[in-house]
Amino acid sequence: VCESMEEKRPKREKVVVVPRSAADEQRFKIERMMAEPERPVVIPEPRKPRAPRPPPEFNFDVMGSSAGAGSGEFHIYRGIRRREQNRLKWIDTQAAQDEKDEDFRHRLENKKREDDEKTAKKRAKRLKKKDKMKAVKKLKHTENDQENQSEVNRDEERSSNEEQEEET
Repeated sequence: VCESMEEKRPKREKVVVVPRSAADEQRFKIERMMAEPERPVVIPEPRKPRAPRPPPEFNFDVMGSSAGAGSGEFHIYRGIRRREQNRLKWIDTQAAQDEKDEDFRHRLENKKREDDEKTAKKRAKRLKKKDKMKAVKKLKHTENDQENQSEVNRDEERSSNEEQEEET
């Protein structure tokens, strides 16, 4: 029964392609991803830096690398010292990173404020120009109305003068 099922199912032949460069490798990955566009793509979150262990509350074995210490205690001292140096280094890098983040945030706020000011200034200039054009258009319109009115008045005067002349 198993043999007949294997015969019925078509076997996929795997084609092994060895990428020759980083570009080939990237192209193969993209082709494989685009072969199944419905399949969701998982993008992993970046790892967060791991904080070192806090220093011990009490260290009763206080010794140094000086004379009088046993040969094994020097290695213990060295390990404690290394962990403390790593912890201090981590604290310094975190402080530097926080300072950079704060500086970036300030620069971003300043840039946004400057852009908003420029935009407001240009908007005011556009509106002023638009209002001026409206005023000019309105002035021309009123001048045309006045000219038309004066022409109508002149025509009326002419017609009335002509009527008076005809009467006399």
